Amino acid sequence: MPYILPQCRPSLKLAAGAAVSALTDCGNNPEFDSGELNFLISTIVWSLFERQKNYATGSALRGVLHDVDAEFYRRKMAPYEDTKIASNADLETL
Repeated sequence: MPYILPQCRPSLKLAAGAAVSALTDCGNNPEFDSGELNFLISTIVWSLFERQKNYATGSALRGVLHDVDAEFYRRKMAPYEDTKIASNADLETL
């Protein structure tokens, strides 16, 4: 998980909240569309790369995307899957 200075969090949370609202308000659908989320993330990542187009920036951006994926799975998906195993039983082997 990224550890950033407390004074940086309010503006980033505000931007994240606006992004979530934009994703869930688009087309009057309370659910998000994965294509719209991909568009948003791609726009941010591509724009950051264009500001400083070099290998280090590209590599850092790819690392961030990987870390976000890993952290999301570890902190959100794995516990969710554990609750589903508990409620629906685990995979049975032959």
